[in-house]
Amino acid sequence: MNQNSEYIVSGPTEKFHIWYESLGTYLFDCLQKRNRNEIIAINAFTKDTLTCGDLLEKSIKLSIALKTLSVQKGDVIALITENNIQNYIITCASLFCGAKLNLLNFAYTLDELSDVFKLSKPKIIFCSKTALQNALSAKKIFSFIQKIVLIENESINQIQNLTELINDVNRIDNFKVVKVSIKDTAILCLSSGTTGLPKCVEISHENFIPLINLAEDNRYFNVTSKDTAVLILPFFHIYGLDIHLLAITNSLKVISMDAFKPDVFLQANEEYKATKMYIAPPLLQFLIKSPLVAKYNLTSVKDIVIGAAASKRDIYEEASHKFQHCVIRQIYGSTETRAMTIQHYLDKFTTAGKLVCNSTAKIINVDTNTILGPYEKGEICIKSLSIMKGYLNNPSATKNAIDSDGFYHTGDIGYYDKDKNFYVVDRIKELIKYKGFQVSPVEVENLLLKHSGVKDCALVGLPDDRCGELPLAFVVRQATSDVTEDELIKFVSEKISIQKQLHGGVRFIDKIPKLPNGKILRRKLVQLLSES
Repeated sequence: MNQNSEYIVSGPTEKFHIWYESLGTYLFDCLQKRNRNEIIAINAFTKDTLTCGDLLEKSIKLSIALKTLSVQKGDVIALITENNIQNYIITCASLFCGAKLNLLNFAYTLDELSDVFKLSKPKIIFCSKTALQNALSAKKIFSFIQKIVLIENESINQIQNLTELINDVNRIDNFKVVKVSIKDTAILCLSSGTTGLPKCVEISHENFIPLINLAEDNRYFNVTSKDTAVLILPFFHIYGLDIHLLAITNSLKVISMDAFKPDVFLQANEEYKATKMYIAPPLLQFLIKSPLVAKYNLTSVKDIVIGAAASKRDIYEEASHKFQHCVIRQIYGSTETRAMTIQHYLDKFTTAGKLVCNSTAKIINVDTNTILGPYEKGEICIKSLSIMKGYLNNPSATKNAIDSDGFYHTGDIGYYDKDKNFYVVDRIKELIKYKGFQVSPVEVENLLLKHSGVKDCALVGLPDDRCGELPLAFVVRQATSDVTEDELIKFVSEKISIQKQLHGGVRFIDKIPKLPNGKILRRKLVQLLSES
């Protein structure tokens, strides 16, 4: 332990009162205790409904069917689909039979899926029509893929569908969930890292214990059977997965959307009297900016929780003003740390908030690993029961990510104040080095967004032999704007110090490439530079 261990910050220390043998056994017990007719989820478009009774019975049948397909404890099952109420059945069944569930983006290309499958080696793939062709192509490449199952209740190319597989099982007497170690892997998610090959994050059964406990805590998720949420968050994203699971563990009624349609989203919130909104920053901006919002009654919503990426301060201020009847909260986390390790209510717009209970953090000097004190900027490192097991089949990456004291190195630069509020300044990998000076892209981007002619922007480093990197801005003009490169360079130079100015110039672009959660894909912009 570092000699500055007195600077390690901890959240409230409390004993988690919910513990279990495995996530599968806990979900099974939750469903057995609930009323069969209670609603788990409703499809916002088709109105199809999944009840507790349906989910339990179909999950048991599917688990038995998987065993007949030689799925054993520790095998991997892949799920490649949009949001779908059937996802609950596949998730529960996989966990019931002791398998690991690999959650994947339905929009992945064959090459992207192949990179993942080389790591996870799934035996069975469940997929939607959208991903079917890529799944079939992958099966031809990898001999370990034994079967493809179509989620939709359709017949395509003689591929067995989910309903047919479930209906093959008649008896479910004396069913028991397969026993696994609480430290075994339950879920495989892809890291949100945007460089290099994808990394499979191993999330253990034990890693879900903080979520289950925080969900009941009125300081955190505070979810009860009286709550309803319209969910557009992807099931394959850790934030989305966590919230979807609350439908089983905490009786949250989920209105599921497989694509964002503004009018359907707003209508569903009004029709089902949603009490919670779990969203990412792009959706928050929609709620603030879109004139459609005023046409719907959203007064039933009492809690807006923003995760997946940081938003701009002015966006939070506008949200707080517009939705005064709501509690608005931001949560900080990642695939590796799980969805929430730091949380705050939007009364201090610049802070990421305080550590949740049973979490510990330190800020370290990125060069010396020395633990830093209050107001000193360094890398944020987190330690809690929710931290991943590691990266699948990648011990070197795991060792680089989790230090010998068990702290996960987030790659985020930040600091904490005297009240133990944490502040996220930037990402280590995104920092631009100009003549030895570190330039924060976020700082320059926030400045550019204040220009009336700028709709969106992103800053990257243009390689330069003399200076190392030159700050360069990719800019999306407002529709009515004809702002020029020289005007923006002058605008920035008048407001920030010389090392942060746009020495690499400005490139105009139609759209800034981003992940679904709003994070900028800077590597794609760097690739554009190299190609030009």
